[in-house]
Amino acid sequence: MKSPVTFAGHFRAMENITVNARCNLTIDHHEPTTNVINNLDIKTFGSVNVFTEDEALTTLQGTTLTVRSGAKVSLLTLWNYCIIH
Repeated sequence: MKSPVTFAGHFRAMENITVNARCNLTIDHHEPTTNVINNLDIKTFGSVNVFTEDEALTTLQGTTLTVRSGAKVSLLTLWNYCIIH
């Protein structure tokens, strides 16, 4: 079984992130934040979850977002604000 990875709070721009098959990445913050990930690749059955408890706008900004067959991107928030560009 693979362990999940969580990024909590604001982080600097990242060039490449690959979420391998059956792995889980959670981006967790509680204030308006722009997260820059230039190339995000989510492999088969991998997942990325964006989670906020408070009213906050989540912006995922980058160049390439690849979501492979069976992979998913989920928004886990009470307020449902998320922008991907």
